[in-house]
Amino acid sequence: MIARVIQAVAVAGVVPMCTVHAGSIVAGAHRSRALSISFTGMVLSSLLGAPLGNLLAETIGARATFLLCAAVAVIVAAVIVALRPWQAELRSDGEAARGREGVAAAVGVSALVVLVATLATALLEGAATGGLNTFITPFLAQSTGATGALLSGLLLCYGLAGLAGNGVFGVVADRIGPARALTGLGVAAAVCVAGLAYVSHPVGVAAILLAWGFCSWAINPPLQALIVSHAGRHVNVVVGINSSLIYTGTSLGAAVASARVDAGGLASLPLVAAALFLGCAATASVAWVVTSRTARATVADAAVPAGTPVP
Repeated sequence: MIARVIQAVAVAGVVPMCTVHAGSIVAGAHRSRALSISFTGMVLSSLLGAPLGNLLAETIGARATFLLCAAVAVIVAAVIVALRPWQAELRSDGEAARGREGVAAAVGVSALVVLVATLATALLEGAATGGLNTFITPFLAQSTGATGALLSGLLLCYGLAGLAGNGVFGVVADRIGPARALTGLGVAAAVCVAGLAYVSHPVGVAAILLAWGFCSWAINPPLQALIVSHAGRHVNVVVGINSSLIYTGTSLGAAVASARVDAGGLASLPLVAAALFLGCAATASVAWVVTSRTARATVADAAVPAGTPVP
């Protein structure tokens, strides 16, 4: 148990630091894309790691599997050490590129409002996804009658679409703005999961799971981009808080879902998740409004020639 706790702490610390580094070594206009690459690695590892771990455990045994994973972790650590000489230069280049673009994070109250709204979005997204995911297998079995390979195939739809959404949507978020992208994804995810309450045919459910997986995982790049661009010198702390809030939201969502299931409300879980996703959209829209106003003010200030008297 002690070993598992230490492992969990170490793994939980990797994701925030990857996020901070990926967001700091690129120009501001490409931040969401860089973060999508970072998160695609995490999604891919989750998608492949669980089945691969089970296969290895059945083939070479659980003890040998743990030792193999430890060896892989040591190799990864060695690669990171070898890449250290590049990191300071990459961060410097990223800062210089953002300076040339004139990209400046909002300061003061505006930045605080954006960060609070974004962190609230992360909490609600974790609750929406965690609550439904906790009971998605019995829900699908009850609603579609799927078992065995068919049920596994339905679950695979969610994972594969998540990989695509996380990898693709970073480019979209860079073009339309992370806050706007986050708001749209919250609404889209709400519509998708609500559909699970009304569709029972496996083909229709598969389509919904594909759409939900795409939207749910696509939320990560724009959300993290907002944090990295507004947290300033406190970015490490805020990214860590964000990760903690996601886990907290997942736990709260699972608790709410458990209470619903205990009360005989398994079939209503998609609607509960949809309501939480709409909450995500609402909090993200606050960040969208504030960032839009800040951008317009920045453009207006830039249009005024230096030395012009202020009325």
